[in-house]
Amino acid sequence: MSDDATDTDTATQTDEGTQEGQEDAATTFDLPYVQNLRQEAATNRVAAKDATERADALSTRVRELAITVHAGDMLQDSTDLPWSEDLADEGGMPDADKIAAAAEAFIKVKPHLARARGDVQQGFRDDGLANISLVEALRSA
Repeated sequence: MSDDATDTDTATQTDEGTQEGQEDAATTFDLPYVQNLRQEAATNRVAAKDATERADALSTRVRELAITVHAGDMLQDSTDLPWSEDLADEGGMPDADKIAAAAEAFIKVKPHLARARGDVQQGFRDDGLANISLVEALRSA
């Protein structure tokens, strides 16, 4: 009986081995299909890289514009204020209040980079000299 049981086990193992071999053959893909998948994956990687680069460029530009808008009236050159993550809100977008506060703190440290405020005693001044005429000056003399 032990010989019959051994023959049955061997037959079962052979059948299972054959079935496994057939399953492996069924999951093997032909070369053009694999090449197509690889090409598609490469195209998707390039597209993802380009999208990431565009997103980074747009993010940088948004940050620059936010600093210009919210700190431009305090600084001579808004690019003097460097971007830091402290200037962003919870969502990562620029926060106007934080940018203004950072610009004021920056001006206290480097006052020579501040935009001149108020009357700086330069430029054209209308002190009423435009109303003087030569004829009136001659008559009064």
